Amino acid sequence: MIGEERYLTGEEVCTRLHLSPRTLQTLRGRRQIPFKLLGNRLLLYPESGIRAELDRNLWLAAEA
Repeated sequence: MIGEERYLTGEEVCTRLHLSPRTLQTLRGRRQIPFKLLGNRLLLYPESGIRAELDRNLWLAAEA
């Protein structure tokens, strides 16, 4: 937790969303999932940002 935000590691995101590390990398590269880079190698994903993207995509799927 940094400040009030809880951050997840890539492994935690992959486990929770049933993604492969490569799929997570693709989502990150396309800027479809929020992340923070700490230092040169540590990637963290804000839990609230992940939830917001899931909610947004849920609504888009429901409208289609």
